Amino acid sequence: MLGISLSVSGAPSTTLGPAFDLCVDAENGDDGNDGSMAAPFATLAKLASVSTADDRVGLKRGSRFRETFSAVSARGIGAYGDPADPPPFIDGSDVVAATITAHATHADVYEVTITHSEAPYFAGSYVESNGPHFALWWEPTGGTQLGEYLEPYYGAADIAAGEAFVAANPGRMFVHKDGSTNPDARTEASGQTFRYVFQLADSGDPRTGGALHNAARAELFEHPGGTVSDLVFGRNIRKDCTYAVTQNFVAGDPVPVYRRCAWIDVGCHASLGVCHGHDLLFLSRTPGAATQGAAFHCYHDTYAAATPQLKRARIVGFSKAVYSHGSVGGNILDGMVVERVRAEGCRAFAYGPPSSGSLVVRDGVLIDGVNFVQGSMTADVDGFLFVTITGASPFGRALLSETVKNGIDPVFRNGFAVFRNDTQSGDKRCLEFESATPANNGRLTLQNVTVAGLSRALVYHNLAPITLEESAIGAMSTTDRTPNTGFVGIASQFGIPGSAYDTLAEIQAVASGVDGDCLLEQAEPLAFDGDPTATPYAPTISTPAIVAADMGVDPAVITALLAMDVPSEADFGR
Repeated sequence: MLGISLSVSGAPSTTLGPAFDLCVDAENGDDGNDGSMAAPFATLAKLASVSTADDRVGLKRGSRFRETFSAVSARGIGAYGDPADPPPFIDGSDVVAATITAHATHADVYEVTITHSEAPYFAGSYVESNGPHFALWWEPTGGTQLGEYLEPYYGAADIAAGEAFVAANPGRMFVHKDGSTNPDARTEASGQTFRYVFQLADSGDPRTGGALHNAARAELFEHPGGTVSDLVFGRNIRKDCTYAVTQNFVAGDPVPVYRRCAWIDVGCHASLGVCHGHDLLFLSRTPGAATQGAAFHCYHDTYAAATPQLKRARIVGFSKAVYSHGSVGGNILDGMVVERVRAEGCRAFAYGPPSSGSLVVRDGVLIDGVNFVQGSMTADVDGFLFVTITGASPFGRALLSETVKNGIDPVFRNGFAVFRNDTQSGDKRCLEFESATPANNGRLTLQNVTVAGLSRALVYHNLAPITLEESAIGAMSTTDRTPNTGFVGIASQFGIPGSAYDTLAEIQAVASGVDGDCLLEQAEPLAFDGDPTATPYAPTISTPAIVAADMGVDPAVITALLAMDVPSEADFGR
């Protein structure tokens, strides 16, 4: 459950906030007013009809807007009112008006039939991959407005099995097309009426003591330019929850800014467009964001040498924490700075397609990830922690993936990559996965870096040149990896027939041609204390012997990164 106070650094300290030209109060305003702070409007639609590019717009703290924020002209948007009240919430959900009834068979299970404003398919693809189309939230009276997310269950053999699953698992819901025997709503290409079967986390009765909500709107907020601060966005259908005008960026345009804002339970592309972000929270409990979604998505149709920044942020439950692409290519991330950012449960800390330019990371953390950097970009990373937690991934788990190629030369300094031990077949834990052909490769440099827990090789598939300076590479013992494949890449890198060796000791004894100082060690699996599914997860890591050998990163760096102060749910809750 999310908290209520807003207490991040730089939060407003005055009672009413800065002066605004136009104000909106969803709870006590009136569209017949003049829009002043003393007589605010009630709706964003009224604001859009009168605002100009010179206006400073204020939204009242404690307000909830069940409408989209678009076509509003302004040079800045912020919050006013008592700082103890929660930030304004632009909400993509509506209260479920349909009648909720008790399930005929299962105790504590309820059902409701909802007619959606659109079919579940959109542009030929399943909406759930991009956003929470099938989604329910329960808001108890007196609780937080962000509420309890009822996680959907898919994969039931039939409708009865789906209902039985919900009965055995409080806090879950099952959905199917009304009148259909198909148990998977995701495969329904037509039809807008669906039957939801659900159980609250406390097995309570949803007909009293609160309100049930479902996702109802898409594209909640269009950034008009200037600085947007102290807002919360959430519960949108599909992707593109907020989007900046820089989607069609022109050189010389001011880059829009978000400060002290949060995106809660949204789909792919939480923040779309080239912009700067400071003190942000991206938290998604919905399934679409984790499979396809990007949190801070730097996108525009025409490249114009923009240099976005993301400083002090926490990103939870998205496929990519920082993502870049455009319809005509271009160095969208060229020079982008990502500083003091913690990502959890994200497939990649940063991802970019070909010609994504350069990325600068200063103090970046990815807990429970697959790849720290994925795609074609020159990464300059100084201060990082990368920990994989879950089992085998369909992707090769690596510090870098598809990155060291075509003259791209990433550099990693002062960091720790920990690949947690597992014995699942086909697991590929390596330093770099899927390079290009050797003729086109760049060079990967590690300086004061520790990598522990490799199951296969330094480089998996085509090899790239590597410079190792005061860095330590540790692998699992032979019993915890696939025999005869664990270090083929290491052997090949050093000019040794890899198939002739099975252990690191054998390779190390005859290795030659290493650039810089390097220690190759065979370390036992690392120990992790605590619940790896908890959020946030701060594992206690038993540092392997390779660090004690005075090689690799200073353990104090790891302690500092785990304790890094970033925004949390309590800072932006309602």
